Amino acid sequence: MAFDPAQPLDAVFDVFGVAATFQLSTGEATAVRAIVRLPDVMVESFVSRVVVPSRQVEIRAADLVDLPRAPQAGDVLTVDGSAHTVINTPERRDSLSMVWTLDLR
Repeated sequence: MAFDPAQPLDAVFDVFGVAATFQLSTGEATAVRAIVRLPDVMVESFVSRVVVPSRQVEIRAADLVDLPRAPQAGDVLTVDGSAHTVINTPERRDSLSMVWTLDLR
């Protein structure tokens, strides 16, 4: 039997993911499971460093296949009734390109 990398990924999203709605800036929307992370980011400005909170989510690429295009800046993710806008070009950082990583505001 061949190894299916989607199975453990699905299990991770089932356990750690939350229900959300991903909406393109053009209006098309779909239900997704998202893993929300709140990492601190260090920003350097001239002679000082500031630690700034950020918001990132990971969404399975398979959850977005029915949309007419890939995620991009300006799209919206709604989690628990709170809408968050994608602020940069999302990336697929994992080795198998199975997960989109989005930075939100």
